Amino acid sequence: MNKQTCKIKKLLENKLPFYYDLPAPLVVTLLKYSENYTWLITDGNGNKTVLRVCRPSYHTKDELRSQLIWIHQLNIDTDIPMADVITTKNGSFFTYVEQYICIMFSFLNGHTVYNLSGISLCHAMESIGEIAAKLHLHVQHWQASRTLTCFTWNFEDFFGSTARWGDWSLLAALSVEQRGYCRQAIWLIKKKLEKYGKTPDRYGLIHSDLNIYNILIQEDTVYLIDFDDCGYGWYLLDLAMSLLTYDAKSIATVLLPAWLRGYKKFHSFSDEDLDMIPTFIVLRKIVRFGWIATHTGNDTTKKISTDDYIRNVMPIIKTYIKTKGTTFYEPVI
Repeated sequence: MNKQTCKIKKLLENKLPFYYDLPAPLVVTLLKYSENYTWLITDGNGNKTVLRVCRPSYHTKDELRSQLIWIHQLNIDTDIPMADVITTKNGSFFTYVEQYICIMFSFLNGHTVYNLSGISLCHAMESIGEIAAKLHLHVQHWQASRTLTCFTWNFEDFFGSTARWGDWSLLAALSVEQRGYCRQAIWLIKKKLEKYGKTPDRYGLIHSDLNIYNILIQEDTVYLIDFDDCGYGWYLLDLAMSLLTYDAKSIATVLLPAWLRGYKKFHSFSDEDLDMIPTFIVLRKIVRFGWIATHTGNDTTKKISTDDYIRNVMPIIKTYIKTKGTTFYEPVI
């Protein structure tokens, strides 16, 4: 634990009881450092909560408030298993502990999808598809979803000069030839997105980080966490994020069918949507190059072998270009 992390831990131990109804003494344990610090808080009665210490300048207060309003409303309106926001003593969704914005959530005990394989992974992926469908349905029927202050996740937010998750071209491990393929794919992605459009049946408020680290499994229940990157984007981005860490064959033959099976239980899926799946798969694969390049101190990044990731992704990109965006996987005959 570095000096900065130790400082935050001490600050939380001393200050949190002033803002939250937490009996002393508190035990503050670091769960994860990714984009934010995530801490497990155990109070004097043994009750557990989770505290997010937000990274500076990533969100405005209005963006954070909108994010937490959606979480709270989902807990009221849907049966999606997920953590809820715990308000401060004065009823606020978040508070400042000195310069740090802090948000407290109910504690969920479980393990992430990361370590699953085989039939267990298929069942989990089907459940993730169900969750995504319920999220999208909620947005389409909840009038306030159109007026929240949130990020946008458009082409420029991924590949523009201010790409929020990092500039893919900064990944030094990419060769000149590989960069050329990426540029061709990005040009094709742009054309496909322009044609697909942003009608309300395909574009709205999304979780946008529906990855395997943000899905917890507890016995037979699948829980959703971490809305920190939620914003306005294409619904298919949630699908692409769910499948991000897997290879093309696993996605095409097993995981994508499971996800779609779960999704279609609650929401429609048009032929146009199906045709766009390769575009969103490739988009997210390339965007991750930028994330790896610009998040080197991140706990999640440390689990990634950059060389392996590039080696797995480049055939997907080449197939996407070769087939003019119609597929990302060529079966081996």
